[in-house]
This record gives sequence, structure tokens and C-alpha cells, in this order.
Amino acid sequence: MGRQNREFLVLCEDQQHEAFARRFLKKTKNVTHYDQIRVERAPLGRGAADHFVQENFIRWLRVLHHPKGANEFLVVVLDGDRFGVDGHLRQLDQACKRQDEPLRFSADRVSVIIPT
Repeated sequence: MGRQNREFLVLCEDQQHEAFARRFLKKTKNVTHYDQIRVERAPLGRGAADHFVQENFIRWLRVLHHPKGANEFLVVVLDGDRFGVDGHLRQLDQACKRQDEPLRFSADRVSVIIPT
């Protein structure tokens, strides 16, 4: 799969996380053009941003598990101050269980970044 065919979805809590993910993907040479990146950011003033990320994580994990999602990569950025790394990973797994979605596999094209 050529790098130019890859699409990255960044699922994040805020604009700072979005900027970090864009720079990270560009610096690691995973992205050749910023139009390869789609961003879903939690809307301001509409509840807990981490809950928004968890709920949308399930939806995009389903896309990755579908054959049409073969060129999709998911980058999840959550703030680790409130629940920490282990807490957020546990919450993502619990969200999968609630929706009867298989947990993340090691082969899934998912990166979860949790700065603390």
C-alpha cells in the first residue's frame, strides 16, 4: 500500500491535540499531504470531550474492521490528566464491550496517544 493512498482519521478532544497529531504524522513521514488527514474533534461546550472520543472510536473501529477500511488508519488522542493512560485504555475497551464490538487487535491500524 503506497503512502499516498493512506487516509488518517484523527479523533481528538481539542484543537491542541489536533495540531499535535498533524505535526506527528507529517514528521514521521506517514503523511505526504495534509489532505490525507480527516479530523473529528469534540465540539466545544457539549459535554465531556473524552466521552465524544470514546463513542466515535467505536464507529471508526468498525470502519477499520470492514474490508473497505483497508487504507484507513485511526489516531486517537486523549488527555491523560484525568484518567491516566491505563484508565483511558480501559474505557476504550469497555466502550467496545458495550457496543458488542471486538476489542482492538494488535494488527489494527489504531494508535492511541495519551499525553499526561
